[in-house]
Amino acid sequence: MTRLIIPIIVALLVSGPAWGKSYTTYANVSCGKYLGAYSSMKLTGDMGLVGSPKSVEFAGYISGYITAYNQFGDNEKGNVLGPMSMNDAHRWIASWCRDYPQFKLLDALNAPVRMVSNNQSIPTNKHTHRVF
Repeated sequence: MTRLIIPIIVALLVSGPAWGKSYTTYANVSCGKYLGAYSSMKLTGDMGLVGSPKSVEFAGYISGYITAYNQFGDNEKGNVLGPMSMNDAHRWIASWCRDYPQFKLLDALNAPVRMVSNNQSIPTNKHTHRVF
């Protein structure tokens, strides 16, 4: 009986701080859902963005994903986007999702990462998108 109670108590103590809070992940969000949020975005300059709360959440997730890859990924170039701005990345991801609506947003984010990992530049022409 003690063997059962102790793991339960430890689990409750560890998970206690997260009670009552919600967290969002976008790993399994469809490209279609991203395109819905993207349609309400107004992109200005290199990083300016105005839009619905959901579109701002998506933009934050994408920026965080790219920043994390630049910081911790196998990226000798320093910036996976190369000369592209963050708003160029939003446009590129939206274009990729329009071409491949059956895929997830994570697939769209991983496409340029894989290109850079294979020493390819990220194509800016939507007709050169590829699924990896």
